[in-house]
This record gives sequence, C-alpha cells and structure tokens, in this order.
Amino acid sequence: MNCSQQDNYKIGIIAPTPSDPRTSKVIEGAVFFKDHFLALKHNSSVDFYECDSPITSGSLISLAAAKTIPPPCVDLFIDGIDLDYGLRLRQKGFHNLIATKASMHHNFGSPIQVKFMNKYRYIQQYSALRYYYICRNHSYLETRFSQGYYHFTSLMRRLKYMLLQIVFIILYDLEDKQLKIWACLLGTYRGLIGNISKTW
Repeated sequence: MNCSQQDNYKIGIIAPTPSDPRTSKVIEGAVFFKDHFLALKHNSSVDFYECDSPITSGSLISLAAAKTIPPPCVDLFIDGIDLDYGLRLRQKGFHNLIATKASMHHNFGSPIQVKFMNKYRYIQQYSALRYYYICRNHSYLETRFSQGYYHFTSLMRRLKYMLLQIVFIILYDLEDKQLKIWACLLGTYRGLIGNISKTW
C-alpha cells in the first residue's frame, strides 16, 4: 500500500522498530483486542505496518494529528502512556505505523531466562515502582477501553495478570519480594477503581 496515493490516509505516529540487544527480541507494537492490549507480531517483510499503539521512544508524531486530541496523559507516565495516546489517535481515524527499516536499541526491564512449565522463556524483572505503574496503568486503560461484556472479562484478565506476576516474583525475584507483591496488589486496585493520580 502506498500511503501517498491515498487521500484519506492520515498518519498519526511513525515509530521505529525497537529491540532489546540483551535478548535480541523486538519490542512489539500493540493493538487493542476486545478487552486487552495485544502485542502485534513484528512483520519484517514489509517497509511498514500498522498498529494501534507503537512505542513512544524514537517516534515521530504528526502535529496535525496531535491537535485533534488532548495531549498524552501525564498520570500514565512510565508505563502505558503510549498505549493510551496511540489508541486515542486511532479512534480519531489516524494510522500509526512502525517502520521496519528504522531500528532502535531499547532496554526493556531486566530480562532473565527461566524454565516455567517445562518451557524456557524470558521474563522481565522490575523495581517495585515499575511493577506498581504497570499494574495500575494497564488495569486502568484496559478496563476503560473495554466495552459491554468485555469490561468484565478485562477485569478478570487484569486480576489473572496480577496473580501471575506475583507467582513470578515469588519464584524468581531475588530481592524486595514483599514490596513488589504489594506494588502489584496496590497498583491493580488503584487502576481498577480509576485512581491514577495517586503516585507510589
């Protein structure tokens, strides 16, 4: 598809392809699917592809698009601010693109490789502060972008995510386990009730 040939094709964000050099994994853009943000599989066979919410770092934002919606929500800073802003632009009819030929190194958490349920996988370790904002902001955004029945399924999904993070903290984290577990509990609670002005 040639964007320049489409009169109604309005670009909101153009983002690079970020990857973590420690794991060689691409940090994928996100799409909102029914009740949650879902990582969109990277497609290196094209020059660009669309997503709802690309990463903020290294992105270019159209000034014309930015004037149509409120600015990024500062209360969502640290984690989730890009998910919210990108999706709001999409809802206004703008297209957010990831350029596959523009690469950017981006450290994402502290990855460790673990064996879980007989499979090796990378998991991210964070500070208690980061766990708090991930749980709070994602719980807030996903339950509020969900509509109808999916509002309930989003709630269940966020509780499941919180419990899974607590399991990983108990099994694999080496320090501040209790503080990090409390951060997940408190962050999820505040996100679900809509209190995102309360800092850690």
